[in-house]
Amino acid sequence: MKAYKWLMLLVFVLSVGCATSSQTPVTQINLTSLIGKWKGVMTVPAHGETEYAARLQPSVELEIFDTSLRGRLTRFFTNAEAKHFPFFGKIDDGKLVAHWKNGRWMKLHLKQKNGNILLKGVHNFVKSGGSISLEKIQ
Repeated sequence: MKAYKWLMLLVFVLSVGCATSSQTPVTQINLTSLIGKWKGVMTVPAHGETEYAARLQPSVELEIFDTSLRGRLTRFFTNAEAKHFPFFGKIDDGKLVAHWKNGRWMKLHLKQKNGNILLKGVHNFVKSGGSISLEKIQ
């Protein structure tokens, strides 16, 4: 069984390393690659904008503490204003999924682009959904 896990890890590393941009389902095998800090932006559509054309793009930081997917999402509205959202994530349909009170949620998948590990997906935080894009920084 250990050999199978190592073989799957090797296949994952090779497939991610060879592709310029590929989506990888989050599995139990690659949970350790999620641990750490991620920074990026989330779109927040307003006044009929689509999520891709949204002008509001607050900075976000995601920190995943361990393989149980315990973490915290921080939204930065200004340099002096930030809101923290602790979570217990789970793997659902190959995505990292987290839910909060009041119907807030995010669903992220792993991507590899130009040697960088990314988490990309969608969220619903303020009665409107948008996209979220994060790059691993440590």
